[in-house]
Amino acid sequence: DLLALDEILVSQGITAASDMGEFTDADYDSIFGLALQKGLRVRMTCYYMWDSVKDKKDFTIRKEEMDPARPYRLAGIKLIGDGSVSGRTAWCDRPYLGSDSEYGLPVASEEDFETALAFCRRCGCQLSIHAMGARAIDRALLHTAGQKPWLSDILPPGTPPVRIEHVAMPGLDAAGIPASVRAKEAGIAFVTQPPKWKAIWPISASPARRSAIRWPTGWPMASALPSVPMRRPPPGRRLPILSSVSRER
Repeated sequence: DLLALDEILVSQGITAASDMGEFTDADYDSIFGLALQKGLRVRMTCYYMWDSVKDKKDFTIRKEEMDPARPYRLAGIKLIGDGSVSGRTAWCDRPYLGSDSEYGLPVASEEDFETALAFCRRCGCQLSIHAMGARAIDRALLHTAGQKPWLSDILPPGTPPVRIEHVAMPGLDAAGIPASVRAKEAGIAFVTQPPKWKAIWPISASPARRSAIRWPTGWPMASALPSVPMRRPPPGRRLPILSSVSRER
């Protein structure tokens, strides 16, 4: 229920959120239009799953629908590049622990990458790519780096045309250049999934994640984490959002 979620988010001081893709044939206009009529306060940015719309010949995202001034707006398309770390399906460049042949797997096809990219260029919208493992991240960069800017002028200057989401295990290319450096040079946003950082501490991670991760190179951001501020909520208080991204002692 969006209105119940709205209450929770506002109570935590969160005034903007993103819906990074519905796995159903949802119509965002009708869903969020009704929610706004009923009092939704949190500003929403939404992405359509490419699998859900790629066969709809009349589907488009109009310039005015991307306007950041709107309380609910469409940002672009979401493409699934691989699976998950905990499911051992994130597509990696080395096998998972305990296996010499389990590398995860790609999800989107080469055609999906090309057609989703063409759609985003045509409409001037963002392309968001879920990619957790090193091979999936490299594949996303291969398809998107070097592209000329295409975003609509209704968006703020400097908005990245491509977001690589849930980055977990970025690697190096043949020349030893980190994926993060290649992304930065191409103007591509890297978006990590902070709760995954907890997986570098076995005591804090689920058994599935502990069995999947190689330490410490699987988590290049590990050296920065000791400086991450941590706090516990007062007795009797609900855990704040911060708790989901903080380390546990």
